[in-house]
Amino acid sequence: MQTKMNTPFNGNNSIAQNYREAERRVHRKLQFFNHLMMFVIISCGLLAYNLLMTPQHIWALWPIFGWGLGITMHALQVFLHGSTSQLKQRMIEREIDSLKK
Repeated sequence: MQTKMNTPFNGNNSIAQNYREAERRVHRKLQFFNHLMMFVIISCGLLAYNLLMTPQHIWALWPIFGWGLGITMHALQVFLHGSTSQLKQRMIEREIDSLKK
């Protein structure tokens, strides 16, 4: 009978779990920065188009404002979720400890 070696990345220990969680967080942050970059580029383009074609009526601020709200929500989800999930984990650990007593 073969036994499986306990390596850091085989999924059998907390190091592997921490690595997967860190990888997931980095991926979410990179997605956010990509979203932010697209927002800035497209917003500048929209504003430039607006000012060139109809400078008397600044309509580009409306879609920029709406998308900006979306960016804000995305940022809150990415950067605050980690702290709330850590808080949740600590609370769960405290509850488990209190149940053991």
